[in-house]
Amino acid sequence: MEWDRYVEARDSGDDEHTKPAVSNIISLWESVNHILTNLPHLQDGCVSELDFLFNFFDPKVHVPLQEMALRISCLLGSNSVCAENIAKQALLSRVMPLLVTMEDKTTEVLGLMMDLIRRSSPSVKQIRSLGGLIILINILLQKKPLKNEKKTAAQVISAMIQDKTYGRASGDYAVKVLSAEFRQAFQARPEKFVQFVSTDHESTEDNRVWADDQREGLRNLFSGEVRELARVMPTWDGKSDLFELGKLHAVWSDITSEMKESTN
Repeated sequence: MEWDRYVEARDSGDDEHTKPAVSNIISLWESVNHILTNLPHLQDGCVSELDFLFNFFDPKVHVPLQEMALRISCLLGSNSVCAENIAKQALLSRVMPLLVTMEDKTTEVLGLMMDLIRRSSPSVKQIRSLGGLIILINILLQKKPLKNEKKTAAQVISAMIQDKTYGRASGDYAVKVLSAEFRQAFQARPEKFVQFVSTDHESTEDNRVWADDQREGLRNLFSGEVRELARVMPTWDGKSDLFELGKLHAVWSDITSEMKESTN
């Protein structure tokens, strides 16, 4: 099998055989992508191969192979049967690290997350438990211009909060990170949500001030945390919350250092 030859050559440092193996695998995936695009009724049959597909997001796998796997994953994410099984197998834990390790593919990963949220409520809980809201909010907090990425990140957060099963818990979580005043922003158009992040305000409900100091404090906190989340996601146990909310005490005095997230 071409994949086995690739792994053997890669792990032994045999570049002479690794490069053609990468090229051959990409050609095979291109053919698969073409078939699944033109014959979408065949996508249901990919359920048994999802675990193999998402193995391509291992950091040791060459970037062109990860990019090809992402293309196919995004295609299958729009299929309800595949989306449900991606959640059932907790495969988000393998692809979400790309939000940190392959920033040029942020929009594609966010698009996949959006498709999964729309088709599978368990995906919402998994994203939250994996620290996904922290990564999404970190994207919104960046000073550099990321217009498309910020807009899509805002859409993903809003979609999570609108979920009938896990939406309320996701909204409560986001408010703990930001402020209670954001509840209305979650329901606004993505552009308004993005704008609200950079707008100063005072929140009477939780006695918080949202201004440059708080935004900078969260940016500083998250700069290291998102890298750590990306590192530990692939070994997630499927239950625990990877980000400790108590760490927000560095920015918000009303958060205790021992605070844990509920499992609901």
